[in-house]
Amino acid sequence: MRINKIAIATVVACGISGFAFADGITAESGVYVTGQAGWSFADAPDISNNDFTLGSYSYSETPQNYVAGATVGYDYALTQNWMTGVELGYLYMGQNKYAETIGDASGNQTLKNWGIQLMLTGTYVMPSGWNVFGKVGGIYQVTDGSGSYSLLGTSVVVSGNNSAVIPALAVGAGYLFTQNLNLAFQYEHTFGDNYDNLNNSSTNISPMTQNIVTLGLTYKFPL
Repeated sequence: MRINKIAIATVVACGISGFAFADGITAESGVYVTGQAGWSFADAPDISNNDFTLGSYSYSETPQNYVAGATVGYDYALTQNWMTGVELGYLYMGQNKYAETIGDASGNQTLKNWGIQLMLTGTYVMPSGWNVFGKVGGIYQVTDGSGSYSLLGTSVVVSGNNSAVIPALAVGAGYLFTQNLNLAFQYEHTFGDNYDNLNNSSTNISPMTQNIVTLGLTYKFPL
């Protein structure tokens, strides 16, 4: 009987310990990889309300598009709850399309956006697995522009490329299913230029400002 009591106590203790570990997520150092997808919203002013006194006028824009990206990074655990790190990532921010007609003149433009970014990160991890984070750094962002203009049957094809390293900030929240697997929602803002439709896609010194929302899945390889 005494042996049975000891065995039962051991099993109970192990079970309690197991549940405590499951409910006791902590910050952990390690290398991680992330895949993310979502949507981007370019800061492009809507000029459709301009008052043209000559000829008919129409305007359309698609300032939002899908986003896909991948990231590799490293976290260093400062305490059980806090960790800091650095990450390198690639983002494809889709194509923004614009079209404008003024009387007999018309134009269309497609702006393709992508970037490579380096960010410093800070994360607070709760024992329940919920976590919040912030990121600050820069992105080498490229806006490739192409389009055409036509007037009285004459068409001109144009293209332009704007690239620069610009500041970027991100905030988000996630949930750690285990010590290694995290699902997170993130909002990121890149500090580029606004584009007024078709006029300056090949003359601006900075690429387009982007507002980016993504859902990402991260796997960490603990050290």
